[in-house]
Amino acid sequence: MWNAVKYIAVSYVSSEGWFRNGLFRQLRNRIHHVGRNMGAEYVWIDELCLPPGDRTKYLETMGEIYRGAIAVCVISGDVIDTGNPYALFSSIWMQRAWTFQEGYNAKKLVVLTSIVKNKYAIMTEKNIPAE
Repeated sequence: MWNAVKYIAVSYVSSEGWFRNGLFRQLRNRIHHVGRNMGAEYVWIDELCLPPGDRTKYLETMGEIYRGAIAVCVISGDVIDTGNPYALFSSIWMQRAWTFQEGYNAKKLVVLTSIVKNKYAIMTEKNIPAE
């Protein structure tokens, strides 16, 4: 079902407030840039696509959504602060079960390394960033 369209899914830790603290416009531009470069027609963002409330009942469906995406775009404050995609491995994003399963189900991880510039790293199978 989710493979019928080309889309990227966005993975982030909601407590970092990415979609509530005024950064959404800048993030939207970065995410769309990544999506276009990956050949995506759509973007999946939990915050905007899931109804509010208890989202744990969507865990099973989320695996399908993230497996169906052509790439998962990761937004992590630890990476943005340092500009280093390797910071992802020690970030809060890596420690959360919700985001872990999003990364686990990803065909490809695209890690944003800047909010201001169109900079990102594609994490390959060997976890080596490729520009």
